Amino acid sequence: RVLEKLNWEKKYHYVRIGPGKAIGFGMVDRKPVFCLPGGPPSNHISFLQLALPGLLRLAGWETPELPRATVELTEEIQGQIDWTQFLHGRLIKGDDIVKFAPSEFKSRLQMMATSQAIVKIPEGIASIPAGTLVKAHLLN
Repeated sequence: RVLEKLNWEKKYHYVRIGPGKAIGFGMVDRKPVFCLPGGPPSNHISFLQLALPGLLRLAGWETPELPRATVELTEEIQGQIDWTQFLHGRLIKGDDIVKFAPSEFKSRLQMMATSQAIVKIPEGIASIPAGTLVKAHLLN
């Protein structure tokens, strides 16, 4: 409502990612406005995957994304077939390759604070088997 009063030019609101699907983006007086969702994991993922790359691109960066590395999954990971799913996890040094272990889900804030990487499960894929090599976005 507030943005509508400011003549917000909505580009999108709600995307098919989880967590973070309630993100919005638009322009107010030719200035970019990102509306991040409220829950900490949703806010974190939507900022890292959409808002930060958008801001970096506007600032002139040629490759506005988090650093990535190829990792091996320690276990099967499951997503939602109807949207792209992002999973927090930790990295484990392996013999030949770094491994990705999904974070335990005891506390969402603790999970986010201890995560070292994020793995994406693309829309249309229900699961990815253990041992698969995937790209991980590095957080630290």
